[in-house]
Amino acid sequence: YTENDGMGLTVLKNFKTFTAKKAAADQIFEDLTPTILNKHLSSLMDGLSAKVFRTYNASKTLQDELAKTEQLESWSSLSETQKVDEYNAANRVVAILCNHQKSVSAAGQASLDASSEKVEKLREQKKVSGGAESEGGNEEGFDEDI
Repeated sequence: YTENDGMGLTVLKNFKTFTAKKAAADQIFEDLTPTILNKHLSSLMDGLSAKVFRTYNASKTLQDELAKTEQLESWSSLSETQKVDEYNAANRVVAILCNHQKSVSAAGQASLDASSEKVEKLREQKKVSGGAESEGGNEEGFDEDI
């Protein structure tokens, strides 16, 4: 890490120290397990766990992001669709915070591309056949292997 990114200078300095001799794929805290973390968190507050903290952090972030939008002068004039768009934008911020993907993966994109190609081939076949039955095709005029 080379950016503070809101974590504070002390945290950034410590983070750089922890990662100085580690490869990019190495765990930073390799001896820290969920059990050890949850035991420590519950010693700070009864019932506190990593899951509870993560849920609280996500809820608080969503609340803060929505509050920013609602404070804009233009909020009252937004359509319902625009308000949903604002909610989705705030939810993307939360997803990034929680390390959830909000974009299509490479494998997902490859699958979409392959499907799009098949649809395009089917459209071309339909144009060529005029949408009628053709020899070697099924009742829609498409080849069975596509």
